[in-house]
Amino acid sequence: MNPLIPTIRRKDPSDRLTDPSRPENGEIPPGVIYLCQVNENVSCGACCGLYNIPDLSKDRLLQLLQERTAAFRTVPREIEAIIAFGEKILADLGEKPFPEFHHCPFVGLIGADLSRPGCLLHPLGIGNRGVDFRGLSEYGGMACRSFFCPTYRNLDAEEKRILTELFALDWYAYGLLITDHGLVTASFEAVREHLGRPFRAEMVKCGSAAAEALRKFLLLKFHWPFQRTDGANPVNYFFEDGLYDRKPLFSDSSSSPGPWKYERILFELESAFPAADSLCRAQEMITAHLEEIEAALKKRCIL
Repeated sequence: MNPLIPTIRRKDPSDRLTDPSRPENGEIPPGVIYLCQVNENVSCGACCGLYNIPDLSKDRLLQLLQERTAAFRTVPREIEAIIAFGEKILADLGEKPFPEFHHCPFVGLIGADLSRPGCLLHPLGIGNRGVDFRGLSEYGGMACRSFFCPTYRNLDAEEKRILTELFALDWYAYGLLITDHGLVTASFEAVREHLGRPFRAEMVKCGSAAAEALRKFLLLKFHWPFQRTDGANPVNYFFEDGLYDRKPLFSDSSSSPGPWKYERILFELESAFPAADSLCRAQEMITAHLEEIEAALKKRCIL
């Protein structure tokens, strides 16, 4: 079968395609909360290369998706026209942060209010009339229907539940964090170690001071003052194939001051320390965030 020819599927009341918030093959790994389409405001398109664009910011990405979504509505639903649309989008995109990872030109905005990222080729997409055109995408329709990112096995259910609640209104931060499983895991481990007890979703209800303190801690990813100058883009390569490994904290072992706190978090934040005093300041900043979380929980009489 020609991989460029889309699989034609039409909507049926019993078909998984009528519920785009669930996997179409009906399979969710055991103990896993579904993360791709969370609610009307939040979804993750990282595996589509959503964030793999130059000059990444929420405002720029939102504008790009809005313009692309509007432009795609004018494209005839014919194979040649759709392919030509995708080629033009990629030609105009510019140099990607991860050149060997794709950016799907068919990721746009979906939902009743076009409020979250999603697939413009999906059979439920506006103008597609129930036809599945995802066979025209980079990896084809089967990959779109069945792929689960490493986060599914590397984060536990409590961590996923916390993240989906904390970022229930912010698809931009959600997608960049949920796929950065190394940083998220290290951050939750630091919280647990600091509190000296297991950390549960009920401990940070949305809207509480504890939730806001934890959100601020996780958002260090976006404004970490000690980030290396060559890693300023918040997009991360989340596949585990070693293609774009993160660099060590110190360029050689002789420049390392020895054991330090929060080593894994510092590594996942792509930190660089020209001197030991900057490392101390970074550790103090992380400790301050952990103490803020602890104080908020004590105020609610949870600790």
